[in-house]
Amino acid sequence: MADHGQNLSDLNPEILKLPQYLQDEFNKRFEKEGTADYLILRAEDCIKIIENEKAEAIKRETKKTKNRKSQRLAKIQLWVDLYQQEFNVDIRKDIENLYIPKRQKGFNWLIIVHKSFTAMRIFNKLMEKFYCVIESKNMYNLEGVKTVVERPDTRIYAIWAKDRVEADIEHKFKSAVQIKKEDINSITLEERLLLELWYYRKNSRLGSERVLKQSSRPTKNHLDLDKETLCAGSRVFNDTVPFVRWDDSDKMVRVGCCRVYSSMNSLCCRQVVS
Repeated sequence: MADHGQNLSDLNPEILKLPQYLQDEFNKRFEKEGTADYLILRAEDCIKIIENEKAEAIKRETKKTKNRKSQRLAKIQLWVDLYQQEFNVDIRKDIENLYIPKRQKGFNWLIIVHKSFTAMRIFNKLMEKFYCVIESKNMYNLEGVKTVVERPDTRIYAIWAKDRVEADIEHKFKSAVQIKKEDINSITLEERLLLELWYYRKNSRLGSERVLKQSSRPTKNHLDLDKETLCAGSRVFNDTVPFVRWDDSDKMVRVGCCRVYSSMNSLCCRQVVS
């Protein structure tokens, strides 16, 4: 290692031919590494080293950008396939101008929502895959679901959700009223049901088949095994709030509703980026 306080520019006059910022850079490198190679470097060698490093950095960043773009296209294609295979709807033209919000850390699940799809339509599709029930006596169907959070005024829109099986535990004991007060962007019922279908397809080779045997529906293919997703972005009958959970004892997805002031340990919203 170089002696304390000994600059490369004092030992190699060639360094003095460089701009000051490069002199400082190579002095730092020499102080850190202290190898004899630095003592015989010419000014043009130093410049070439920096240029090569910059070129390599650009290549790495370009590769990262291409990888991110490729990963995003792959995520979009999963939704194109889902709508085509499950609903016989071609969304390829709709997604040509699709705005995808900037992904935040931890929000890795992309959800593409067709706004013409009602919660009931998605629920009926889930029933073709596994047992589902609307458990509240006040919810005879899901046709009257209202969205109470801001979403893009487009035919199709995209959001990001956190890549976790359980709803956001950091929002436990928060009622829909509290969630609104804290300005938390919560998932809607339609978005949560689409996420269930997407997750089931992703984890099950039986995603495109009608499954009736309980043994064919392993728990790992479902969300909210211990918690319940409070869909605070939606309202149903009498301004109540829907929630969704997997009932492992009965092997079924349950959709229920609670009051806007309801809060408990198991009831958590899923925050999204839109």
